[in-house]
Amino acid sequence: MTRKSLPKYVYNDRGYLRFIRRSCGISVMMHEEAGTPEFWDHYNRLLSGKPAPAPVKRNFEALILSYYESDAYKKLKPRTGSNYRRYISHIREIWADKDPARIETHHI
Repeated sequence: MTRKSLPKYVYNDRGYLRFIRRSCGISVMMHEEAGTPEFWDHYNRLLSGKPAPAPVKRNFEALILSYYESDAYKKLKPRTGSNYRRYISHIREIWADKDPARIETHHI
């Protein structure tokens, strides 16, 4: 595909298309075929400055569920366990999909 047939900020780079916007510091390989609907969706997302969210490997939901299955939680007295569950459910509602490693003290 020639340069003139490509949209703004898109360049041929070793067999792939690359979206480069130096003013925003964005350089992304585009694996879609030029002109397809997937290409235009990806292009418009990059133009608006909203890249696809990176998948989170760990989250509070998984952390909480693993804690409920742990021996430490199972050894608690019933009253303590119910109190923990009440406060943990509040955290679960707010931060279920967040990465625990990225939480800092000012978030709490």
